[in-house]
Amino acid sequence: MHEKHLNGILADEMGLGKTIQTIALIAHLACEKSVWGPHLIVVPTSVMLNWEMEFKKWCPGFKILTYYGSQKERKAKRQVCYDQSYYHQSNMSL
Repeated sequence: MHEKHLNGILADEMGLGKTIQTIALIAHLACEKSVWGPHLIVVPTSVMLNWEMEFKKWCPGFKILTYYGSQKERKAKRQVCYDQSYYHQSNMSL
């Protein structure tokens, strides 16, 4: 889908590996294709912490921005999103 410039949604039952599949794809895009982002992953707030922990476990060098909080906090986080250098890591290796 990525090579055809399409977006997709992984939506199935819990426990089938969507988290690790997504992390593996983003790691592949970064390390093999030099596509560092930004990438948007939308998850329920009930699993947000789990996603952050899995990213830190499998891709500790990746920069993660969790877009959650008060209106003021989200506004401040949006400013980071406009800085493309935030996402690029040319010396990253997995």
